[in-house]
Amino acid sequence: MSWASGAVDSLDLYGSAMVLTDYKRKRVPSAADVSMGRDLQLAFYALALSEHRLGNMELDPSRFILGYWSILDGVWHPRAVGKNIRTRAIELGLATKKTVLVEDLAVDTLGRVAQLLRELKDPKNRLEPRPSQACVTCAYQGICRSDDLRYRGMFNMKD
Repeated sequence: MSWASGAVDSLDLYGSAMVLTDYKRKRVPSAADVSMGRDLQLAFYALALSEHRLGNMELDPSRFILGYWSILDGVWHPRAVGKNIRTRAIELGLATKKTVLVEDLAVDTLGRVAQLLRELKDPKNRLEPRPSQACVTCAYQGICRSDDLRYRGMFNMKD
């Protein structure tokens, strides 16, 4: 069962570097959001790609350069770089000295996901719908699953 999906916008090979680019039409996630695990998209892509091959070539995270391309302002925003390609990426302007390592980002992301899963399992943190008179004015009324019989068991609701 797959619980997450996504599509890499661009994966380009430059020598021994793999540049993974996600195009953004609006806001580009900040470097802090990515490095602190508040925006997990690029880290997930890197983790997923590291499990595959491209033809006969292994996709080695130590050679990844991850970033966003802002369509609005035409600017590359580096967010992570592999340890084996870091110096070259900085020379090419695809990373800076402050750009975090892909390897650290992946470990931090896995830790953040594990933390989020623990929090979701805690009954105190569940956001289960509880039907009440407030439902009539609720902003989430159109997407709420409280009346969907398929979800009643999941929310421990009575018929």
